[in-house]
Amino acid sequence: MNGYTLGCCLLLLVATGYAYAQDAVPLVEIGAPDGTPSELALADDGYQAFSTDAFFVAGQSSPEEDWPFCQPGPNDQWGGTTPHTFSLYFGLKDDPAAGPWQLDVHILDAHGINPPEVAIGLNGREILRQRAEQGGGDDSITRGDYSKVRPHLMSVSLPADALVRGTNHITITTVSGCWILYDAVRVFGPATAELAPVAPVTRIDSARGVQALVESPSGLAQVVRLHLSHIGEETQGRILCNGAEIRDILLSSGTHLWEIGVPRVQAPQDVAIRIETDSGGAAEATIRLRPVREWTLYLLHHTHLDIGYTHTQDEVEQLQMRYLREIGEHIEASATQPEEAHFTWLPEGLWPVESYLAAATDAERATLLDQVRAGSLGLDGLYGNALTALYSEEEILALLEYARRLRRDEGLPIDSAMLSDVPGATWGLVPALAHSGIRYISMGPNVGHRVGWTRLWDDKPFWWVSPSGEERVLCWMAGTGYSWFHGGWSFDDGHITDRHKQRFFEYLERLDTEAYPYDIVHLRYNIGGDNGPPDPGLSRAVAEWNERYTWPRIIVATTSEAFRAFEDRYGDVLPSVAGDLTPYWEDGAASTAADTAVVRRAVERLVQAEALPVIRGTEALAAEDVWDVWRETVLYDEHTWGAHNSISEPDSEFAIAQARHKQGFALEADRLSRELLDRVLPPVAGPVVAVEVYNTLTWPRTEVVELPAEWDLPGDRVIGPDGAPVPSQRLRSGALAFLASEVAPVGSAVYRVEAGEPAAGGSAAASGLLLSNDLLDVEVNPLTGAIQRLSHAGSEANLVDSEAGIGLNEYVYVPGRDRTVRQYVEESQITVGEAGPLVASLIIDSSAPGARSLRRELRLVAGSPELQIVNTIDKLPIREKEAVFFAFPMGMQNPETRHDTPWSVVEVESDQLRGGCRNYLTVQRWVDVCGDGGGATLVTVDAPLIQVGDIRTDVPFMWGAAPEWERSLAPSGTVFSYVMNNYWETNYKADQEGLAEFRYALTPYHGTFNALAAARRGMEETRPLLAAPAGAEQTGVASAVTVDAAGVLATSVRPAPEGEGLLVRLFAASGKPETVSLQLNGRAPARVTLTDPDGYGEERVELPLRMPAWGVRTVRLEAE
Repeated sequence: MNGYTLGCCLLLLVATGYAYAQDAVPLVEIGAPDGTPSELALADDGYQAFSTDAFFVAGQSSPEEDWPFCQPGPNDQWGGTTPHTFSLYFGLKDDPAAGPWQLDVHILDAHGINPPEVAIGLNGREILRQRAEQGGGDDSITRGDYSKVRPHLMSVSLPADALVRGTNHITITTVSGCWILYDAVRVFGPATAELAPVAPVTRIDSARGVQALVESPSGLAQVVRLHLSHIGEETQGRILCNGAEIRDILLSSGTHLWEIGVPRVQAPQDVAIRIETDSGGAAEATIRLRPVREWTLYLLHHTHLDIGYTHTQDEVEQLQMRYLREIGEHIEASATQPEEAHFTWLPEGLWPVESYLAAATDAERATLLDQVRAGSLGLDGLYGNALTALYSEEEILALLEYARRLRRDEGLPIDSAMLSDVPGATWGLVPALAHSGIRYISMGPNVGHRVGWTRLWDDKPFWWVSPSGEERVLCWMAGTGYSWFHGGWSFDDGHITDRHKQRFFEYLERLDTEAYPYDIVHLRYNIGGDNGPPDPGLSRAVAEWNERYTWPRIIVATTSEAFRAFEDRYGDVLPSVAGDLTPYWEDGAASTAADTAVVRRAVERLVQAEALPVIRGTEALAAEDVWDVWRETVLYDEHTWGAHNSISEPDSEFAIAQARHKQGFALEADRLSRELLDRVLPPVAGPVVAVEVYNTLTWPRTEVVELPAEWDLPGDRVIGPDGAPVPSQRLRSGALAFLASEVAPVGSAVYRVEAGEPAAGGSAAASGLLLSNDLLDVEVNPLTGAIQRLSHAGSEANLVDSEAGIGLNEYVYVPGRDRTVRQYVEESQITVGEAGPLVASLIIDSSAPGARSLRRELRLVAGSPELQIVNTIDKLPIREKEAVFFAFPMGMQNPETRHDTPWSVVEVESDQLRGGCRNYLTVQRWVDVCGDGGGATLVTVDAPLIQVGDIRTDVPFMWGAAPEWERSLAPSGTVFSYVMNNYWETNYKADQEGLAEFRYALTPYHGTFNALAAARRGMEETRPLLAAPAGAEQTGVASAVTVDAAGVLATSVRPAPEGEGLLVRLFAASGKPETVSLQLNGRAPARVTLTDPDGYGEERVELPLRMPAWGVRTVRLEAE
């Protein structure tokens, strides 16, 4: 997803209409200010054919041939991502009078988001620098549709003291930003002024040594590129270096580019370049040459896999499969080229590969696998371009499951990954990659759209060390992003043009100037835009380059090949870095908040469904059925949310179809996960006289269990496994709640339901504005419905920060992008929901800005230190920019804020790498604030995004590293749950409507932060105790698996593949080194084997296992 159809930028508006100086007359006119560029070169839609900056000589040149209608800016990839200067030469017969002189630049349109800053020069003096106005969209430049253009006039006086008799030179340079379109350019002067012919002249516009070496009779020569301007008749000439003739040239009127080889220097050195012509002209320049390195450029030729955006999702699938069919002819055609130019193709993600192989004939399958083994087709490990921080610890392993399967089943060498477009990644990706056999990851972020400070890591490769310190992967963010070759930069004619060369050389010069310490770089070669095709001309162009230049050498390669070569040469000297490269684009998931919640629940439901056969001793779920669910969740959390016009044209069928398909991933994940859970639980059939309560986690649990209202129960009295009644309560929904105590880890307990009243007992109570149990006291503000007081047993202190100006769980609505403009609930109706004594709750109903209604339910359970919160928004469909938050200001001294991500805990700021997002963070399950004497853990079940300290969205300018992107976070006890937005300009949803539920659990504590306790609270809320009908005489199951280490928990338990024991994934969640033993049904296992995440591997180990803090182990346990 490229963010915008075109790059960016160009000129500025001063006034509309025409504003000529009094008594001025037009001297030079290029085009006519008539609302179209039809008199200019390349009009109306030939921008991709742009190749040369304007060189216009009054009296000699023609607008139709010599002045392009479009001028790129340095952010335009189709223009080479470099500043562009248009030149206008005109002659004056006499010394300039003091009268009116003026330049009018009639701008027809400019880039709609990032118009350029323009500098206008006269005879070497800058006379104006301004930014153009935002234009009306891309249709004007791409389609020649001028119905939405925003024309404006840039007018500047030409200082008489800067003009000269004879030749004058006006320059118009796009200094930053993107393109402009011209309507006309006109020069005015006094009525007495007369033009004169522009005198013949030859000049060196620029002379520059580049990072290239060529063969010469005396050895390697250094390449100098000369840009010359010649006005006059065609003439022969010569280029000399330090007085020695280098080559003969032929000069015609216009601009010229020549490459010459000069003696190689080993230290910075000045050399004199001279041009001599047979017509008597001459020009000189002295340049400083720097030593040239012997570079190797690895070119990774890939598509950019957007699952949607450019086409519907089904069309993308067919398109990508077609590319896989077509590459065979490109591979064959390149066989006669040198090996380094052999064609190679990278699908980027494995989603289309799975689709292709599922539909392939035996012959097609064999061909593809042979291409991979031969290195002509490079497979990278990620299924798609993931928003990695949205994935749970188990889901992020599923993101790599298909790669592990291909390696295991087909013997394919997959040891690399590509992550494209997406800026940043969660720290937990590192262990997931390493445990999946991935050693390298190439990151190719978007060039500037909402990337914040991510690009601080451009071309700074490093060993990314996992939270445990045990694993590392070589991470390299491509300095040119993933899309450097979009917009007409392909080699499909089989040649590398001068503008390609200039681009490569400028890039290498920048690296050399910045003291880049390596002589190897990797470039992403992805053409034609997102979902772009293979380039049939690539191999010929690379061979042509390597024939012309000895260095740099270009090698067409797979990710693995390029990174392995880099590691072999530099692996021992690379820096090691540990921390979270906090990503930026996960915020878009809040544009479909209800669907995001559905997927988060489906992920946890699936993990529980896999664990139940272990407890019940029943048949394991089929691997293909489990993968069907993972595929849906992985595709939902992939970065392509919708169409490129999802914001600009949200009601188009194209946008609607893609939004439905994206939502379909969530709905299908929900349906399939429910089906699997139902499959492994006993069905409900007739009266229910007993229930079996299942604990899928690896520690004993005491929690309230709710039996649905539709179950046919004999009464409200519940008897525990020991024969004694347990607290129970009929809820207003009709469900029966009871307290299940000390349910065994990975085990179950059976409770009988009898006729009769609930057993007495419990301290939970609700009345008026108050809610309490024996551990917590809650008081609600009567107007806002927010919590204004929360106290914890053992302390009279109010956990709510009274100085924050907002309450706990307060609804905050931000209309627009200005974070300081906030709206709140002003009136609430508060009623008792559940009266206790087991469960008590208050219900707060409110009108809320941006919503039809808001309902907040606060709930306490007797004996529990946890405040449960359920917030339900009935959202209005609003397309003006907006955001919705729930505030949690916690009054603590010296607060520290932490949150969990897959396989790690991140302390805000301390564990975040530079360049990572600070405006918002993405949470796996919980966020914790701890200060002097205590803290609180907030589990956020449904909403993954938080903001710390204050509301920091949204940035008013989304391109590049705008100052609104925070670079650090100060300590704060205030956390905002960031639940909804529509801030994006593309891809994500323009609005969302209907019911969305957000559940939280807030647990205050005394003392210091406890990572294990926080992890357990998060998993308990997201993987609740499960209940199913049981026989009246049935008994529970003692622990099927026992984890004998308090600081270690299992993130998943399931039958091992092929029926060989159980598979347990262990995580040292305490943040301390741990020693752990395990038991199967109360006995030591006969065999313990370390495996990959899927249960395959043969490394026998002995118990106990030693694990580092945050360590991960997947083990297969087998009994005799």
